[in-house]
Amino acid sequence: MALLSKPSPAARAALLYITLGSLTLVWSIVWYFWLRSQHAQQDVPFFSTAQDYVCLGTLLTGLTLLVIGLAVGRIGRAARHAELPPPEATPTVAQTDRLAAGTGQVAAPAPQAPVAPGSLRPPATQPVAAVPAVPAAAQPVPPSQPAVRVR
Repeated sequence: MALLSKPSPAARAALLYITLGSLTLVWSIVWYFWLRSQHAQQDVPFFSTAQDYVCLGTLLTGLTLLVIGLAVGRIGRAARHAELPPPEATPTVAQTDRLAAGTGQVAAPAPQAPVAPGSLRPPATQPVAAVPAVPAAAQPVPPSQPAVRVR
């Protein structure tokens, strides 16, 4: 089935956000501790230079990307159920896909549970009503004269 074999793009996006957010967080924390040691050596208060604010900005950006990645993963997982066909339609869709692909193979019927002697067995397949052909009189007739253009 084509629908079930195509992965959701939300999983790839979540993985990208989580990876970028985590790496940004790690390197921002390393940079923070390096800046803090530099300020301690120079006896300068933290957040006294623009570099300190950029470090804080990258730290918060990494945290934001990580949260977005976690949220996209949950949203994608929840949305996957909405993309799937109902369970009762899945065998019909699979059979239709195989026939459309030209294989001509029909899915094997599901094994049935044994029935106790004397009990009624439901019919294996339900009859399908034939679709009547459209009579020739009901088909649209093309106009014999060209359409008149109004200006």
